Amino acid sequence: MTIEQHTEAIHKATTLVRELTSANLEGWSPQGEKNGTKVYTKEDGKLIRGDYVLKTSSFTYEQCAAVATSTIVRPMWDPSFDKAEQRRVIGADEGLYWVKCKAPWPITPRDFCVYAKVDHFKDENCILVTMTSVKDDQAVPPVQGCVRGTLHIAGWYIRKDPQGIAITYVNKSEFGGSFPASLMKLMASHIPQTIVRVAEFLTNYGFPPLHHSACITKESFDQKKMAYEATIKTDKPKDVVWYLAKQMYPKGVAIKTSPAALQDKVQVQTSENGHHRVTLLQVHQPVTITMKKK
Repeated sequence: MTIEQHTEAIHKATTLVRELTSANLEGWSPQGEKNGTKVYTKEDGKLIRGDYVLKTSSFTYEQCAAVATSTIVRPMWDPSFDKAEQRRVIGADEGLYWVKCKAPWPITPRDFCVYAKVDHFKDENCILVTMTSVKDDQAVPPVQGCVRGTLHIAGWYIRKDPQGIAITYVNKSEFGGSFPASLMKLMASHIPQTIVRVAEFLTNYGFPPLHHSACITKESFDQKKMAYEATIKTDKPKDVVWYLAKQMYPKGVAIKTSPAALQDKVQVQTSENGHHRVTLLQVHQPVTITMKKK
């Protein structure tokens, strides 16, 4: 598929996620509540929805969305997630990904070709995240040792709430190939708990290094050292800004740049709720920046 075809697919998927995460629960079958998450299903249980309210005043809905969408910290809160690579960069909040998920032995791991898009609705104090499978064998070819699954639709609707942050998550997926029905049912039952894991991560660790810059071409994160590294390429001078959680960096942030001559262009400030604001001033050449705990 071309980028134009991907764009059409994600537009349809975004419209669907907007509908599925709305306050209208007509057609949804209530399945009870688990760990604070209200669970609903459609389509004979294949389409699953979870609703949760995180009672907090320490974080914003944008920071919560960063936990839900960041592939660099997802292995820390999602036991089924293996890895992800961005294969096509469409913008700061849009792209094509190869995603690999773990599977219990002797099941073959599953992988997915996923188009993901994040929409910010400032006037509504919310973020809508849409993910759907597309076919793009050039950018995301079949991988030996994996069975290609299909993510029919998945989405996050994360918004400001009087009690803190309201989170809605929907998912409909197929794992492809031969997959035991009992195991599929078990994995499906865990989907609503994805929300709880995001909330727990946010409470314990804060949010991952957060930015909205399309000029960041590569990111990595060392979970043990809480070390973040980003590569930046831009053709004109601009400031690049990150927000780092005080929970993740309680004693501050140690920063290095390569080339080292750009070290004096780094500015660290304290932002709202005591989090760290890191600015790389007027970047106009390729640079790699590393941030670690002090």
